[in-house]
Amino acid sequence: MIATAIGEASYSISLLHSDLFPFFTLAPESTVTQRVVNVILFLAALAIASWATHRYVEMPAKLFIMSIYRRIKPGNSTTKPA
Repeated sequence: MIATAIGEASYSISLLHSDLFPFFTLAPESTVTQRVVNVILFLAALAIASWATHRYVEMPAKLFIMSIYRRIKPGNSTTKPA
């Protein structure tokens, strides 16, 4: 189940990770504890943002595109050729 969720959100993850990363950079003199906490926060923010993007952007767009395809699909016409 987790692998499926990651697989479905992987496009969002790949789009968002580079935009989120600058918000989680630390100074070179940061302690190990600060770095570990920072990584955990980054991964949590990435997971939440990726889920939201997948749920509220990708899925509605996918459904919209599929509905258009179903309407213009060859052989799905209501008119008969002359």
